[in-house]
Amino acid sequence: IMTVASYAQTNRLFYQSNGASYGRVTVFPGSHFQIDSFNGGGVIKTFRNSCALIPGSAVPGVQCAFGHFNAQGIHIYSGRGLFFQNGLVYLRWTNENLTASTGGQWRMIDTGWYGFRP
Repeated sequence: IMTVASYAQTNRLFYQSNGASYGRVTVFPGSHFQIDSFNGGGVIKTFRNSCALIPGSAVPGVQCAFGHFNAQGIHIYSGRGLFFQNGLVYLRWTNENLTASTGGQWRMIDTGWYGFRP
């Protein structure tokens, strides 16, 4: 499944909406995707075995579940990511850890999809 993202082995990501720099995506073949934020926003990692091919997509890609961890390594958000062979990435945060420092009380959120380009 990770071969569909071969273009994005390691690429900078920019917001599609305004071109601002977001971070760097790295593909760990056979394992996971990781996005390191340039602005101190922590790291996003997809969960092992959470990726599935996106059926019927014109560009090969996978949809994966991810965890978003702050600079201290605390799991603060989770969501879904779309990773395409052409380097486009879409992220949607769906859960927020309200009490990250004390073990976690989660609530459902929906940020909508954020688009990123290489």
